[in-house]
Amino acid sequence: MTKERPDVLAKPWKTDANYQAYVQIQAEKTARKRNNMARRIRSLAILLTQKDGRLTNDLDILSIGSRNTFELDELRLAGYRSVTGIDLLSMHPEILPMDMHAMTFPDKSFDALFSCHNLEHAYDLDVCLREWARVTRPGGTWAIELPVRYETCGTDRQDVGGKQGLLYTLYPYIGEILFCEESSANSPAVVRFVGRTKR
Repeated sequence: MTKERPDVLAKPWKTDANYQAYVQIQAEKTARKRNNMARRIRSLAILLTQKDGRLTNDLDILSIGSRNTFELDELRLAGYRSVTGIDLLSMHPEILPMDMHAMTFPDKSFDALFSCHNLEHAYDLDVCLREWARVTRPGGTWAIELPVRYETCGTDRQDVGGKQGLLYTLYPYIGEILFCEESSANSPAVVRFVGRTKR
């Protein structure tokens, strides 16, 4: 059994007052949502393994915005043995306190990147995606789910507008689209994406 510890806030990417306010709002939301998202996480993990097609037990995967160990557990159940989780606010020793805008991993550290409902929280979408691309090996796989067509706010800052908007946003980084679907069954609508980064 893993020893519990107090929540740990990541070292911030920037020190200006606007970014510090953003960090505080995101940390508070993370703390409130620690037990949500189970169905979406499980569904995206399954989609990743189905569309990626590589042997999962040979891949290093990064889970961004893990919130708690549920996301890590689901990825392990899907077959990934080497799973690393990060979040701005770490609530468990297995989750590294780290800002997705300025990760401390070396370049090309991961074969796959998993992001379920956290890209919309980016303070700076371009900086965030460049950082994701930096830590992903060429030809690595990204699995992303995010809400679209909603009213942005202090925590949900980025709305790419839909499937085409996400594809446009990811275009500089993605070499092959394996799956992309928009669903309006929920409110707000969501886009689910699996693709390979450029080689």
